[in-house]
Amino acid sequence: MSNDIISGGIPWNSDAERGVLCSVMLQPECMEELGDLTGDHFHHPAHMVIWECLKQRFLDRKPIDLISVNDAIADRPIFKDNPAYLTEIAIFIPTAANVIAYADILRDKAMRRAILRAANETARLAVESVNEPHVLLNEVEARWLQLRGGTKAETSLKHIQGYVMEAIDGIEATYKNRGKTIGLPTMTTDFDRMTGGLRPGQMVVVAGRPGMGKSALSVQWATSMAEAGFPVAVFSLEMTGVDLASRMICTEMPLDLKRVRDGFMGKSDMQRIPVAASKIGNLPLHIDETPSLNIFDFRGRARRAVVKHGVKCIVVDYLQLMRSTSKRAQENRAYEVAEISMALKATAKELGVPVIAATQLGRNAEERSAPKLADLRESGQIEQDADIVVMLHRPKKGLKDKDGNNMDDGSVELIVAKQRNGPVGTVNLKFEAEYTRFNNTTEALYTNNKEKRQKY
Repeated sequence: MSNDIISGGIPWNSDAERGVLCSVMLQPECMEELGDLTGDHFHHPAHMVIWECLKQRFLDRKPIDLISVNDAIADRPIFKDNPAYLTEIAIFIPTAANVIAYADILRDKAMRRAILRAANETARLAVESVNEPHVLLNEVEARWLQLRGGTKAETSLKHIQGYVMEAIDGIEATYKNRGKTIGLPTMTTDFDRMTGGLRPGQMVVVAGRPGMGKSALSVQWATSMAEAGFPVAVFSLEMTGVDLASRMICTEMPLDLKRVRDGFMGKSDMQRIPVAASKIGNLPLHIDETPSLNIFDFRGRARRAVVKHGVKCIVVDYLQLMRSTSKRAQENRAYEVAEISMALKATAKELGVPVIAATQLGRNAEERSAPKLADLRESGQIEQDADIVVMLHRPKKGLKDKDGNNMDDGSVELIVAKQRNGPVGTVNLKFEAEYTRFNNTTEALYTNNKEKRQKY
């Protein structure tokens, strides 16, 4: 009889399950190599109980042997009719040398069971769900894409020890790389200094009134990350892909956009365009120009971008142009914006990438010397969901002196109004409107000069 058992249509391997359990009983230290295994990797209920007992005793540094383990599980109902079950399987193998191979079999069977469950759930939803087909398709797609992460996704509970080790790794990385940006670099010097770069799972809001440059800054950050080798996806709900490409080329050269629109470029400009276009065209930058994109379609496309293109950051330009499809959202704009904001944050967390969302500030921001969090348009949910909120303020924009001369010198205040795990403050930039480009006012990111050392 084959060891691969199809019990009621469920794939599992009885010998492999017992092999893992016996190996740990014989050589408890091999548990170090099996840390990702959970009870869900076992199909036999008794094997699940024994494994969880072994793992807990290992974490508690308690003895692992036939007598102590048997005593620990003796009162479990599943062993009531067969109290000698552990003794029977404890003599199953004479060595723990093949425990890795047994564990690989368990992972394989567990994945097959997960696929089978997803297939059954897909069939059930297709028959019973009352959602619209495009909503249903996104639910199904999310379930299947989750399987790519392995059977670890079968449980949402993880022991704190794993997170502690990741935290230590992160702290050590910042220490070893002090003076360097750990997260994704935006190349906005003082902003990267304050934040350490953009991190996986963050929702970053770039807010401003129309004409302040929120789209330009978001796209510039996307280009900077792509130039650093990180694939980026830009969901441009306002501008076409061609317009974005033209802007990027002109920013790269640099070339005055007004001259491009009018057609009054010099021969030298035309000769330089192919060089800049080639550089931009070879960046790992992907653009979706679908207008009025709804949140379900966005989440599906974002998942595919991460899986297919290895995208490390997602930019949305801009939040208020997205749509929600729920009935509540159709009746109330504030509800709709709240649902969009929550969807963006959920996408960042689910996919493990930062999501940058450009967003409008309300008209009240024009009445103040500088914008505040309360000026985020149409919903306080944006402020709540965002990990970082930056607001663009150009204090001299539109100002004229007594002789009617323009006083705007391009000075920009990038106000970091919220940062969940870091300081807030103001970053000073210069905006070259003709090139739609923001420039740093600080040259060096870090310095050993104590008088000039980072203040954040």
